[in-house]
Amino acid sequence: MAELKILILEDNPFDHELIQEELISNGFNFLSKIVSNEQDFTSALKEFKPDIILSDYNLPQFTGIEALEIAKNVALNIPFILVTGHLSEELAADSIKRGSWDYVLKTNLLRLGPAIKNALKLKQEKDTNEIQKNKLLKLLTAVEQSSNSIVITDVKGHIEYVNTKFLAVSGYSATEVLGKTPKILKSEFHSEAFFKKIWQTISEGETWSGEFKNKSKKGDFYWEQATITPIKNDQGTIINYLAVKEDITKLKKTSLTLIKSQKNLIEAQRIANISSFEVNLKTETGTVSPNFYEIVEADLNEELTLENWRTVVHPDDKENNIKVLNDCIQLGKKYDLIFRIITRRTKQLKWIHGCGEVIYEKGEPTLFIGTLQDITKEKNAELELKNSYKEIEQLKNQLESENVSLKEEISLSFNYENLVYASAEISDVLTQVEQVATTKATVLILGETGTGKELIARAIHNTSPRKNGPLIRVNCAAIPAELLESELFGHVKGSFTGAVKDRIGKFQLADKGTLFLDEIGELPLELQPKLLRAIQEGEIEPIGSSKIIKLDLRIIAATNRELDKEVKANRFRQDLFFRLNVFPITVPPLRDRIEDIPVLVDYFLDKFCKKYQKKINSISKHALQQMKVYQWPGNVRELENVVERAVIIVDNDKTILLEFDFKTEPHLEKSNNSKMSLDEIQSNHIIKMLNLTNWKISGQDGAAELLGLKVSTLRDRMSKLGIKPPKK
Repeated sequence: MAELKILILEDNPFDHELIQEELISNGFNFLSKIVSNEQDFTSALKEFKPDIILSDYNLPQFTGIEALEIAKNVALNIPFILVTGHLSEELAADSIKRGSWDYVLKTNLLRLGPAIKNALKLKQEKDTNEIQKNKLLKLLTAVEQSSNSIVITDVKGHIEYVNTKFLAVSGYSATEVLGKTPKILKSEFHSEAFFKKIWQTISEGETWSGEFKNKSKKGDFYWEQATITPIKNDQGTIINYLAVKEDITKLKKTSLTLIKSQKNLIEAQRIANISSFEVNLKTETGTVSPNFYEIVEADLNEELTLENWRTVVHPDDKENNIKVLNDCIQLGKKYDLIFRIITRRTKQLKWIHGCGEVIYEKGEPTLFIGTLQDITKEKNAELELKNSYKEIEQLKNQLESENVSLKEEISLSFNYENLVYASAEISDVLTQVEQVATTKATVLILGETGTGKELIARAIHNTSPRKNGPLIRVNCAAIPAELLESELFGHVKGSFTGAVKDRIGKFQLADKGTLFLDEIGELPLELQPKLLRAIQEGEIEPIGSSKIIKLDLRIIAATNRELDKEVKANRFRQDLFFRLNVFPITVPPLRDRIEDIPVLVDYFLDKFCKKYQKKINSISKHALQQMKVYQWPGNVRELENVVERAVIIVDNDKTILLEFDFKTEPHLEKSNNSKMSLDEIQSNHIIKMLNLTNWKISGQDGAAELLGLKVSTLRDRMSKLGIKPPKK
């Protein structure tokens, strides 16, 4: 037995000896310390650290009860026994109540040994209980602070204990769940059979584990991984059930999200016609995503091997496919290839884009992963687009050819390289050309057929800021009415029967340049409003198209008709006439500018001599005089034809001798006097017309009108020839 340290509080030495003798007689191995006052007692408690205290009740300075209070404050849980000479029952009871472990009367010291032994035993039990209590407190703290929900029920399933985590997850308070069954957690997500299986397992003393889906008080769903263990007493009887539940809500939601993502991925692959694959290169077997079977039309139960896959690849692409795959495996290159396959069931040709790479383990190729995408639609669209590009290229070349032809047509339509003239009348016209060329104004060129209206239009264009742009000519009289709208504004493919391709109209071809509308007086009345709108708004709408095209071009129109009369006859729109008649230019007929005839004859003579490789020096004077008196209804164009015909039929290489037949000329009579000069012939003819009109020069049915001359021109001729009205 270990040495017992006993602190004795006693002021009587005799009593002290008696106490020690009694301790010895009871066989205690002890070390004692005797004190008699409060100060020594307090110091001994701290320094001596006794195992037990024996205290007298009556002391000189304080009592045993006061010593008890000091001991409780300084050294709690040290057994304290009162050893006193006499003690009333009230004091004894009070001492026990205050914390004394026992009391022994000095008159009965035989009780001292058993009292000490009983106190030491009780101290040991208290110490043991304290240790267990501390352990239990630690356990309870651990249970309360556990990250898992802990529930203890009785054998009938009524809840006896729940920890803080359980209350936090479920949302209920302890008051709401204690004494209730777990059904309060609203586990309607599980069947009765599910719970019956659990109770059967734990009631037989076995542990059950599984997942629960519950609903919190707030209505939120949560999942738990639970382990329910039966608690047994020493006899093996089940007295409680312990449920430890781990909150797996986040894990479950993540799992569900992953499952959903996998489903979405599969659906996305289906929509995009993509399949993922994984091939074990050692076994040459693999797995694929579900869409693979739809792409290849393979049997779901068919074993997927590289050999099976090679039977699907188009024979013409198989060799290259194997080569690229081998380069991927042996050289570590990326697998990126477009090839064809023949589907299993329908034998359909499909285009596939394969991408993949090899995964190595310890330097050895072990896994081949990648994707296969059905790009048949895209490939067919690409091929169709290439064909469209070819068609566009053909149309482009055709358009370029048409443009070349059009330019050639325009070039050929102007039969003269330069304006050839010597008359003041044409000089006046060119002055007007210079005035209007630099502006954007619409020009209306008036004149008889063959007077050179096209040359004037060309002169306006070539001296304008638009000279580097195109000059596009449209002969409104030469194109059928049903085709003229398409010719002017263009059309789109399919807009009418025969529209097998898009056509660009002359308006659009003339963009940034000039559009010459020849013979505008022949334009069909039903087409005139659309032309008016195009000129006013500067925009067109091709036939069959809803697209408005903005243009920047200048309009020059020409006609041999008198448009003001056409307007009065309702054959030409007045608003279109006003829109065209911004700057009118009248080209005089050749008979009104006979000064131009000699220079024009020389020009055409030189032109056709070069063309027919003849050398003609001149034209006879008589022929030239005949030309000057001829009225030239065909104007310059007729003169050109006459000269060309003369060059062709001439036999010598020197002089052309022409004899004109004037039978078709209604205004002149052939003179019998071949020796008359040109001035005499003109003078006679003018006088004849003046006599017919009673010398009325201007106005309707006047001489100027009959001669087809301007009034000013007729007066100039009369002055030059000395013609005066007769005296009355």
